[in-house]
Amino acid sequence: MTNAEHVLWRELRRRAVGTQFRRQVPLFGYAADFFAPACNLAIEVDGPIHATRAAADQERDRRLDRAGIETLRFKNDDVVENLPVVVAEIRAAVNRRFKPALARASSEGPSPEGRGRGGERGG
Repeated sequence: MTNAEHVLWRELRRRAVGTQFRRQVPLFGYAADFFAPACNLAIEVDGPIHATRAAADQERDRRLDRAGIETLRFKNDDVVENLPVVVAEIRAAVNRRFKPALARASSEGPSPEGRGRGGERGG
């Protein structure tokens, strides 16, 4: 793990952005630096080598996007020098990706006759 990845992992593992992330998760033949399965969000921390791999990174991002996975990319320097900004951007993406699921759940309304999922009456 690079220094920048370590710095970001300290924040992510504390759930500072509102959801659980895992490290080095295999996704469609790629290894995402960090991945939040609850909201299908991948985070990549890019070092200098990524400047020469832009086309490959774009193809990877497109492939993940087709699978419903959003990818956020941050440069090493941005993570180390502007961590609060990076964390805020990740938190905003998490909130944005959870919002449709929350809206669907609230639009379904209560169960018939006040029963819960198991069919039992509350009380």
